[in-house]
Amino acid sequence: MGGRLGEGGLEVRQYLARSLAEEPAILAALRAELPSRPIVISYNGKAYDWNHLQGRCAYHGLGALPEPLHLDLLFFARRRWGQALLGCSLPEVEQAVLGIARELDVPGEYVPSLYGTYLRTGSAELLRPVIAHNREDVVTLARLLSVLLERVTGPG
Repeated sequence: MGGRLGEGGLEVRQYLARSLAEEPAILAALRAELPSRPIVISYNGKAYDWNHLQGRCAYHGLGALPEPLHLDLLFFARRRWGQALLGCSLPEVEQAVLGIARELDVPGEYVPSLYGTYLRTGSAELLRPVIAHNREDVVTLARLLSVLLERVTGPG
């Protein structure tokens, strides 16, 4: 999944492998969309997400993804709000900083289980909340980056 600024605002794109056999094609599609020096913005993703994608590409013999400029907003959130908040999980920062409280959200730790159930049953209905959760994560990262940049680029 990812977002990019387009003429109409933030465009969110998500990839879904309908079966494990589709994973190489999904990774190839992702690779085709990436610029030679991508900018990756994540929340606690520098240690895991990008490395996981690299590992899956290697597993399928697709070669390495281009080396990104990676901004992991967790580090910036901890530095900016870590002393004021009880924790710096994305839901806690969303609530405290952005005033967002997701209703009926699927916690991220349940996503692999829901996807596994989808693979076994074929029931795409299970993935609707996952797709919504992922979309909101991308939108939140854009909003959070904006707030962090305001402090750096704004007056004072």
